[in-house]
Order: sequence, then structure tokens, then C-alpha cells
Amino acid sequence: MPINNRKENIKVVAYSDKSIAISHLSSEGKQRRYTSVIPYSINIETARSTYRNGILEITFNRK
Repeated sequence: MPINNRKENIKVVAYSDKSIAISHLSSEGKQRRYTSVIPYSINIETARSTYRNGILEITFNRK
């Protein structure tokens, strides 16, 4: 993530198919989106994220 991103410009969505989507504004002001699959079963109800100093941390509980 670009370090100049603000917390308000980042959106994290967890899906029941074990994937997460992260969208944010790039340093050029364009919307970027990344999707990743988690290799184990997760409880999407417990998803939490923090963003500090350019580092996005996403945590889940395992099923």
C-alpha cells in the first residue's frame, strides 16, 4: 500500500468463499483492487483490519 493512503480510502471485504478483496486509492488517485484467497477455512464474522504507517493488517479466526 502506498504510505500516503488514508484509512478512509481503504476498504477490506471478506467473502464466504475464503477470499478477501482490498480496494484503495493509488498514489496517482486511481482506485486499485486486489483479491486474495486464504488457504484455510476462516470465520468471516471475526474479520478485523488495522492500517498503520503504510501496513495493512487483516486478522481472522480459523474455523
